[in-house]
Amino acid sequence: MELFQKPKNVVSRWFSFENRHGSKSQGGKENKGPKGHPSDVLEPGETFALMDAKGPGVVRRIWLTVDAYESPRMLRSLQIDMYWDGSKKPAVSAPLGDFLALGWGER
Repeated sequence: MELFQKPKNVVSRWFSFENRHGSKSQGGKENKGPKGHPSDVLEPGETFALMDAKGPGVVRRIWLTVDAYESPRMLRSLQIDMYWDGSKKPAVSAPLGDFLALGWGER
């Protein structure tokens, strides 16, 4: 059996709070650890653009953590919006829990 081989013209990137542009080898540098700055606190009404990449691509994984155990309503209180191709209108706009199939604040 042959393992998957990434095509030579494909560039993978990892976006995080400390590597907002997905630059190669720039994650895990803050606080001298592999997850130097893995999270931030967003205040009510605050928005944050985690990824802003140009050109074609595929989102293969979204990894996030919210305080849903303390407040199940958190899953309906956070909004996720995704835009492509320079559109002003989001292609995806939903409460985070609904987007992740965790509606009604249930896990």
